[in-house]
Amino acid sequence: MIIHKTLEEYTMKRIFILLLMISVWLLPNIAFADKVDESGVVGYSVSAILPDNQRNQDATYFDLRMKPNKQQTIQVKVFNSSKETIKIKPTIHNAETNRNGIIGYSGDSKQIDSSLKIPLSSIVELKDKEITIKKGEQKVVKADIKMPSDTFNGVILGGIHFEKVTDNEDDADGEQGVQIQNKYAYVVGIQLSETDKKIKPNLKLTEIKPTLVNYRTSVIAKIQNEKPTIIGELNVDAKVFKKNGKTAIHETNKTDLKMAPNSTMDYVIDWDNQKLEPGQYRLEMEAKNKDDTWKWTEDFEIESESADDANKEAVDLDKDYTAWYWIGISAALIIIIILIIIIIRMRKKQSTSE
Repeated sequence: MIIHKTLEEYTMKRIFILLLMISVWLLPNIAFADKVDESGVVGYSVSAILPDNQRNQDATYFDLRMKPNKQQTIQVKVFNSSKETIKIKPTIHNAETNRNGIIGYSGDSKQIDSSLKIPLSSIVELKDKEITIKKGEQKVVKADIKMPSDTFNGVILGGIHFEKVTDNEDDADGEQGVQIQNKYAYVVGIQLSETDKKIKPNLKLTEIKPTLVNYRTSVIAKIQNEKPTIIGELNVDAKVFKKNGKTAIHETNKTDLKMAPNSTMDYVIDWDNQKLEPGQYRLEMEAKNKDDTWKWTEDFEIESESADDANKEAVDLDKDYTAWYWIGISAALIIIIILIIIIIRMRKKQSTSE
């Protein structure tokens, strides 16, 4: 009985220690999860107040038909659904096309496309640069539109970007110079037009350059939509050859892309985790949708300096064992030759002795 009781106590102690270890391991993970959930609440919402000249009343963005020299004020409701006072910073952004062939309004590109004659940011001005909203309250953000005096065909595209202002000190993780910030943003799109005239799109290949994309070797082909019209359902196929080669060494195909008016897309050609080798190359590229097709054949060069810089920073590069392969082959041939010489000499000695 005593032995049985001691064994039972020993077993219970083992179970208790195991449970304690599991609890110690779980506690920091639970705390971290709570922190993520807490910061994951956006805490506010936006909605456009659509005016009478809205072309599509079912849309959640502004699609306005306007006239030259026309001035108009548009409004967006911002509601604070959080449990604290928040600050919201609205900004006007021009439409862009990102590397994935998606129209965006992030404002990441600091340069206005060379083909964009009337940026939205040049004709729309916000009344407030920042607004403060108490919990459970709503405010209206106003923006003034002033159309150019000359008539234009096509569309001007962009949006009002709403971002929650965060306190850097609250977001700091305690280490000097290291901060963790969560930024949440909404965009209310703005599309302006004056006529129904259909604009024929035109694409240009403006530049080819080797680079790193997410620390992976790539070549970027810049495609420009130089007209004030949206291009959709775009399929792009790009093949890279050695300058006088007949077989493609790299190929990237993407489908169902979309391009904003007067914007440039960085079309990424994956280098398949291979090193960028200096030399002369040829790009053959085709972009098409149901209405139009564009084809380009352009020579380009990967310079030694650009290749070396990119290769040093690249991750997951496949190792090139070609040199070691030929060294191994050479060593094997030398050994075979030496063995043959030794065999011949041994046979000569053997025949002499006989």
